[in-house]
Amino acid sequence: MNWNKFWDTLAWIGFGITIMYLIFKAFGIIHSPISIDIVTIIGASIFIGRHIQKVEHISKEVNIVKKDVKFLTKMVDNVEDEIAIMRGKVVIVKNKLNI
Repeated sequence: MNWNKFWDTLAWIGFGITIMYLIFKAFGIIHSPISIDIVTIIGASIFIGRHIQKVEHISKEVNIVKKDVKFLTKMVDNVEDEIAIMRGKVVIVKNKLNI
């Protein structure tokens, strides 16, 4: 079982319930003490914080991939330069051999 997916789904369900609670509270449908309101706000904050951390992690991974792509581009350029040098040498050898 993929536990990360399970916890993400559970967090989204909790966030949806929190939003519905806050909407009902705003319209006066729910009358609850302030302590329950604070717990709801803390729960929403934890949910948002978790997803901000995921975005930061993804950003770091993207930066690593960008560095790898730059390195690979340099390597390909070096290989292309070497191939061009070899082609030049082959032309010189052909000219000397009159092929």
